[in-house]
Amino acid sequence: DELLEMVDPLVLSQRRQTLAGGVETKEAESIDFLPDDLLNIIGETTSYNRFYGFSEKPFEIVPDPQFFYSSPSHLSVLTSVINGIENRENLVCVTGEVGTGKTTFVHFLLHCLEEKVKTALIAFPSNTFEELVSNILLSLGQEVLGEKKQALLDQLNGYLSEKMGVDKTLVVIVDEAQNLPSEVMEELGTFYEGGRWVARLQIILVGAPELEHKINSRRLRQFGHEIGIRC
Repeated sequence: DELLEMVDPLVLSQRRQTLAGGVETKEAESIDFLPDDLLNIIGETTSYNRFYGFSEKPFEIVPDPQFFYSSPSHLSVLTSVINGIENRENLVCVTGEVGTGKTTFVHFLLHCLEEKVKTALIAFPSNTFEELVSNILLSLGQEVLGEKKQALLDQLNGYLSEKMGVDKTLVVIVDEAQNLPSEVMEELGTFYEGGRWVARLQIILVGAPELEHKINSRRLRQFGHEIGIRC
């Protein structure tokens, strides 16, 4: 009782009245709570949602686009990426420090794109080029039919030509892209250099500053030339 009085005396009184079912106040005060009741009351009265008057929990593990903070720098990046998609830039690179809201930005971007833009979000690492293409197909709801690179590319190209209209484009967003091996990026650059996917597939790489350092390395110099927008 002393603990509840410190936490919220009003809640203690209200709960006693509720449990008593409208009996006299003195009788209600004699009602004892079980340990679970006490924990529930303390949890509710010390909740930061209640304390600050929040309507929803703002710090959940899964990013919520409702909580996207439109600072000038975030809006600048959003505008650049949307312009890159509209102008059919092959590759777009977005980098930011840990905690700057990159993943929340990605989910907000998905809500901003027009219907003619088909999207696929890759939120888990791909260790090989074949695995990356497989993950793209899985994100599109497709059953992966082969394991070899050529079979996977043929299936992806078949999806682009059969499942999507001429005026549509597929935008693949790779989150935590700093974890992509350099050889995977090299192969991506090779396909774009050959013009194979230029008109139908765009890839947005989102990652920590290590991604920019990797792209600027001598090994990935050619890949870096294929990136239309960096922000």
